[in-house]
Amino acid sequence: MAELYPREGDVYLQVPQMPVLVTSMDTLIAQQIYPLAAVQAGVEGDVTLEFVVTEEGRVVAPEVIAGIGHGCDAESKRLLIVWAHFEPGHLEGNAVRVRTTLTIPFRLPQG
Repeated sequence: MAELYPREGDVYLQVPQMPVLVTSMDTLIAQQIYPLAAVQAGVEGDVTLEFVVTEEGRVVAPEVIAGIGHGCDAESKRLLIVWAHFEPGHLEGNAVRVRTTLTIPFRLPQG
């Protein structure tokens, strides 16, 4: 049955039980260090990243697929690597490495 699910090497692209973010988005945003360059330029927006969730639920190899620059792309990678934890993807009852995406919002502090 595993051969029915597309993969690149040892990383699946789709499995019946995809990874689920355990760390809340509110927690990620609370840990966000808004880049000074983005503040000075008035940059807001969303950064979408593609990455692999390991069998342990950790993020590896994050890549920006839609960024906003001004340091926000790098900050998004940092947030994922340091703070994000996932329930890993599962196939046939086993945790497997899965490629997935997540969008992290950047909104300038009000006030």
